[in-house]
Amino acid sequence: MDAEELLEKYAAGQRKFHSANLQGVDLTSKDLSEIDLYKGNLNGADLSEATLTKANLWEASLSRASLRCTNLMWVQGGSINLSWADLSGSDLSYANLKAANLTKQT
Repeated sequence: MDAEELLEKYAAGQRKFHSANLQGVDLTSKDLSEIDLYKGNLNGADLSEATLTKANLWEASLSRASLRCTNLMWVQGGSINLSWADLSGSDLSYANLKAANLTKQT
């Protein structure tokens, strides 16, 4: 799935994108509040300055993703892979990152 397809479905009201392959997509500055990306592949994706408030990221992989200045408030991300991800300036207030892989954060 590419970014355009995701955004079209999201705009139409769809929120559940389980196991979606979004590797390397550019979602810079997009509002994806309450999106459900359970087990999604977002490795290398650019989510800089995006809004992911109350998103479900359980078991998602965001290795090497750019999450600079991203709003991650209230995110549910148990067992999420954030290895080598750039979280600088992101808001992780009230985020649940139980058992998250936070290896080599930048």
